[in-house]
Amino acid sequence: MIVMEDFTKLSAGVQIPTDGRIALCPRCGRNGARRRRFDGSIRYVHAQSTQILGDGLRTDPADSCIFVAEGDRSGDAVNAEPLARPEARPTPGS
Repeated sequence: MIVMEDFTKLSAGVQIPTDGRIALCPRCGRNGARRRRFDGSIRYVHAQSTQILGDGLRTDPADSCIFVAEGDRSGDAVNAEPLARPEARPTPGS
């Protein structure tokens, strides 16, 4: 079974126990689950797919933006484009 979760439909400030706090993405302006990565960058997951497998649960971001916060490896190059193409992003109300 595969489930698609759309975090853009949730209000900023909502805390989801398994996914983190919903916040406004500074890159694209949509709501997303804010997650700090091991390399110091921050990912805002706007949509993700979750699949129940025989040996556990697999969660993959389907639409997200990644950026490096000031003070966290800010000298590294960052791709200014979101990972998902605009036509592939979920739209509110769909």
